[in-house]
Amino acid sequence: MQGSVVSGDDYVMCPSEDWIASALSFDGESQYAVFTGAEMKSEITWKDKKRTVIFPGAKRTTVDMQTNGFLIEAVLRFDGDADGGGLAGKPGASGYQLSIDGAGRPALRIDVDGATAITTTAAKPLTVGAWQHVVVEVDRSERDGVRFYIDARPVSMTVAGDMPARTASLANDSDFLVARDADGNHLKVTLDFLRVCRATLATARTSIDGLYAWQFAGPHLKTWWGEEVGE
Repeated sequence: MQGSVVSGDDYVMCPSEDWIASALSFDGESQYAVFTGAEMKSEITWKDKKRTVIFPGAKRTTVDMQTNGFLIEAVLRFDGDADGGGLAGKPGASGYQLSIDGAGRPALRIDVDGATAITTTAAKPLTVGAWQHVVVEVDRSERDGVRFYIDARPVSMTVAGDMPARTASLANDSDFLVARDADGNHLKVTLDFLRVCRATLATARTSIDGLYAWQFAGPHLKTWWGEEVGE
């Protein structure tokens, strides 16, 4: 993934690291990150001791969703943005877009064949200036199968439309965008962690409490001797 107009000064301290500035702060005006559609579909070549191996781009598993369920997980600090903007998504005639609106509420839109199938908006806004854990889960087997979690707690939602049929693919040739949507609406946000998973919590055999515990009490935060990092 590439950054646009990003420098070392845009990295700040965050909850997951106490020894280096590793969270990326986006200004809401010009900065964003992109994983291009062309890069997702390109073949990968590497060499071992005896041969050159080529992995076909058509076989790559990426953030380009088909008929599968998925979730988007982030540890972020919403820095306040009166206009709101795209947080993460691969929008297109068919695709998905997670945004944060001007009131600080996460919202997910899924489009199919040039029309919006479902839009879901969290009733609870994010707390401006606070580090929070946000998960959006999409279960394609349910008519209204979008769920929001903030700091491991489910959040009530408003829903417009229905989940598209499970046969409807969300695949497209577009870029995956972070801190910007396809219309150029940038978002003022700082990201400590961002993950897109091609599964629901159930199919990944985990839980929202498990994800939260991994982020804030996981083994990566401890030394080889089991001590908290920084002790």
